[in-house]
Amino acid sequence: MSVDYDDDVADPGTDDLGTPGGGGGPSSDCGGFFFNSYRLSNDVICEELAGDTAGKCAITMFGPDTEIDCRDFKVSQVLPQPGAAQNCKVDPFDRFPQDPVDRVKMKQECGLSYAYGICLAGGAKAKNCHVDSFAAGIYVFSAALPSEVTNTTVEENQYGVLANNDMIISNS
Repeated sequence: MSVDYDDDVADPGTDDLGTPGGGGGPSSDCGGFFFNSYRLSNDVICEELAGDTAGKCAITMFGPDTEIDCRDFKVSQVLPQPGAAQNCKVDPFDRFPQDPVDRVKMKQECGLSYAYGICLAGGAKAKNCHVDSFAAGIYVFSAALPSEVTNTTVEENQYGVLANNDMIISNS
């Protein structure tokens, strides 16, 4: 996905996440942190990460004024075989991401490059998303403010939504 940081007068609105890879390869921007609101302009499919350890989040949104609007596009990752995320026996919530050993298991035993699809922190929001092929489609963590998920489907994940604090789910 490429990023238009809205540094021009012609497009002063919400930033857009564009083509996966952004010219640096198909997964060059997967795993990124975003502190502004964004709209997807196409599917974001994260390809396999090199190495033996899974990443935490394909997309992380942080802050109370931060929202990702997927505009009905998909956030997903390439899996080694169908059902790899759903059938993964490594628990992503009890131990992951605190224990790096489990990130190794997540990659080696399950074939997942990212444990979580969209991570929301600090009151961030997600809407109009389709998230699949992760241990958890959406992970809400470490925030005094509740995050919000609206009009979003999470399927073909081991868990749909994981949260360790308050959150609001509507039309999802």
